[in-house]
Amino acid sequence: MQNIFRNNILINAFTGVLILMFFIFSKSVLGQDYKELYRPQIHVSPTTGFMGDPNGPLKYEGKYRFYWWGHMDSNDLIYWREINKDVLNGTPSGFGEWSGCVVIDTANTSGLSQGSNVPRIALFTLNNNSNGNQSVAAAVSQNAGSFSFLDKNPVLQTNEKDFRDPQVFWHNPTKKWIMIITKSDQRTIRFYSSKNLLQWEYMSEFKGRGAVKEVWEVPDMFEIPVNGDNKNKKWVLTCGMGPNRMQYWVGDFDGTRFTLDTKDNLLTGRNFQGDVFEDFETDLKKWTITGQAFGNSPVESELPEQQVVSGKMGFQYLNSYHGKDLSVGLLQSTPVKINQPFLNVLVGGGNTGKVGIRVIINQNEIGSTRNTRNSEQFMWRSIDLSKYIGETAIIEVFDEATGDWGHINIDQIIFSDVQLELRLENANWIDFGTDYYAGKSLRNYDADDSRLIYMAWMGNWTYAQNVPTSPWKGSQSLFREMELLYSEKEGYSLIQKPIKEYLVLRKSDNEINKTTFSFKKELKINDFRIPWNVAEFKISFEITKENGSFGIKLAQGSAQEIEVKFDPQANLLSVNRSQLPFSFSGLQTTTAPIFLNGKKEIDLHIFLDQASIEVFANDYKTRLSLLTFNEPDKNEVSLFSENEAKVKYLHAWELKSIWNIIKEVKVVLANEKEVIEKTTIYPNPSGNSIVCPSIQPRSKVYIIDLTGHIMDCILNEPQTVDVSKLLPGTYFLVVNNDGISEKFKFVKI
Repeated sequence: MQNIFRNNILINAFTGVLILMFFIFSKSVLGQDYKELYRPQIHVSPTTGFMGDPNGPLKYEGKYRFYWWGHMDSNDLIYWREINKDVLNGTPSGFGEWSGCVVIDTANTSGLSQGSNVPRIALFTLNNNSNGNQSVAAAVSQNAGSFSFLDKNPVLQTNEKDFRDPQVFWHNPTKKWIMIITKSDQRTIRFYSSKNLLQWEYMSEFKGRGAVKEVWEVPDMFEIPVNGDNKNKKWVLTCGMGPNRMQYWVGDFDGTRFTLDTKDNLLTGRNFQGDVFEDFETDLKKWTITGQAFGNSPVESELPEQQVVSGKMGFQYLNSYHGKDLSVGLLQSTPVKINQPFLNVLVGGGNTGKVGIRVIINQNEIGSTRNTRNSEQFMWRSIDLSKYIGETAIIEVFDEATGDWGHINIDQIIFSDVQLELRLENANWIDFGTDYYAGKSLRNYDADDSRLIYMAWMGNWTYAQNVPTSPWKGSQSLFREMELLYSEKEGYSLIQKPIKEYLVLRKSDNEINKTTFSFKKELKINDFRIPWNVAEFKISFEITKENGSFGIKLAQGSAQEIEVKFDPQANLLSVNRSQLPFSFSGLQTTTAPIFLNGKKEIDLHIFLDQASIEVFANDYKTRLSLLTFNEPDKNEVSLFSENEAKVKYLHAWELKSIWNIIKEVKVVLANEKEVIEKTTIYPNPSGNSIVCPSIQPRSKVYIIDLTGHIMDCILNEPQTVDVSKLLPGTYFLVVNNDGISEKFKFVKI
């Protein structure tokens, strides 16, 4: 165990001429270090190894616990202690322990308690490594620590593949345990019940709504008040769609079956706001029909020999598969006046240029769109009509194709001031970012907190195994408090706010508070100099369409930045991480629609960490969560705009580490001697030494890490320093020659 607690230490580093003052505090817990390059400082991560889906968290007897088949605990949801790496013991060889959950069996329904102990039961996916079949296994713990595999396993036997990720909770009205689990390849969520956690009975399943492009995994379900009214509660069902997105549904649960609420956005479309021109819920009276392809009316489901159609809004849609792909046809709308800049439409079917939807003015086509791939899954597409506001147009849906995929599906045609060119399926998305997955709610067995707290894995299976971190991979999102709001105009909104406990991390001695100012092009925030990319920002911009896009750039430095931008013309918020060293498999920019409903400003609440960014916007109705892997020394902050922007307020705080690491190196100079900052130098390819021409025979040389520790420093020969014992990371080489010091930043690869 390395105790690295130091406080207010004065180091006479340079023969009494230069004094370095380090203020360093760290908490030594089981040898934890948490100072590596890209190590998250406000997000939960393991000391070593891989961290994937959360299999918790929960609170019991005053203690928060989080499992990922490792185990951490906390007193406050902020500061965490790693207990062990592998809590599941005794699983037979040849089987994998995949995601699941932990429940507290307070009434001992399982009969597994020993003495006065309350048993903790882990229920998880048991994967047969030889044939891929999956079932549910259980393990028991008497002390919240390690769990022992039960002889009675599996507790839910199947001979199916893709049957995984059980989430279990007690349903008090029916006095039974409920398990929800995904049949992943079928995009189905199944419901089981049990009196004792050891024998399970099938009850029902939910499917047929939401996004289905990829497999469904890691479900959860919880009851939550609507608009804060405890007399009006709804059940929210959540599910991951691999490799990286979370969706939800709002409905009712009677102890047996989950039923989609009649006001769920997937039925009403209220979350995608605008002027609905056509929803195809009744007939085709607005249209002139030519040919046979579209039939005489909308359809409720796919036609004979057509693949399954998914992602519709409401109950009916337009389908040109009448007569299969050989049929052709044309629908022409009644004239419509263009009052909004964008025509948004749900499109499915083929991506041939001979099918699509187009807008005609004076017999001239002024814009069109179609599906981006051959797929029966509806995707949002958009046509820019901003140059034609006030003019009258005709909308045409055409099918001129006779070959494979020569058909089109159309639903929910909306005129809007938001450009829905998202190329996403129609779903209720929990987060628009690419690194928010496998979300789980916190189960509070102490019943001392009415909040619904939620968290998720910050990762993406596209590149999760290749992220540039060592000796660990993976972390969790911030804990978020969820609220469910409903209005007739906006439908259901799942609000997510970072929990109030994070306020304790703000460093009051390094914060800024600015109100109402304007700038042009770019404004460096020079009075907020964070020593590393661990910070919180609250900023509100006044929206002026004439002045173009604007936003904030974070983690700035030579050839690096993260750009958070709002486009007031399209009402789109985006995070661009293309100027970072990691490629993210090409997933560089992520965009989310913002429905402002007359608001004249856009508010952002941003948490920046060394490996991630979480952006909350528009009164917390919109979220974008992404991994970033920021170089720690590139930490400038600036505001930008295409022309001019007005800021209503800007608040920013440096944040303390949840591992109690303070990255602070203060340099105090005697005799007004100057430290000269030099450029970055790198180790030789061998990684064992660096060559610095500033080192002279009488030089005093020190190596300092990012937290201010003085490292061992060995001079092999003049101008050469041994760095073979240093872990990968960023360091400073301080060289003092005759009272003048030079500080070189270097990176150990």
